[in-house]
Amino acid sequence: GPVFPDGRMGHDEHWWQETYAGLEKERASLRAELQNVEGEVRTLADEARALREELSEEQERRNASVSELAERSRFLEQENERLNERVAQAEGHGSRASDAALKREVVAKTKELE
Repeated sequence: GPVFPDGRMGHDEHWWQETYAGLEKERASLRAELQNVEGEVRTLADEARALREELSEEQERRNASVSELAERSRFLEQENERLNERVAQAEGHGSRASDAALKREVVAKTKELE
C-alpha cells in the first residue's frame, strides 16, 4: 500500500471509502435477508398455531362423536335386554297376539339398528 506523509504504510482514503461502502452494502443485504427470514418464521409460527387450533377442534369433535356413539350403544344394549326379557316372557305365556306384536317390535328395532 501507499506510504502516508508521516511515513506509515497503509491504504489511501479512496480504498477505505470503497471498503466501507462495500461493508455497508453487505450489511444492508444481510439486514434485508434477516427481515425476510423473520417474516418467514412469523408466517410458520402462525401456521403452526392455526394447525394446533384446528387439531384441537377436530379432537373435540371426535370426542363428542365417540361420546354420542357410546351413549347410543348403551341405549341399544338396554333395548336389546328389554326385548330379550319380553321374548322370554312371551315364550313362557305362549300368547299368539303378544307374539305377533313382539315380532313386529323386534323387526322394527332390527331395522332401526341397520
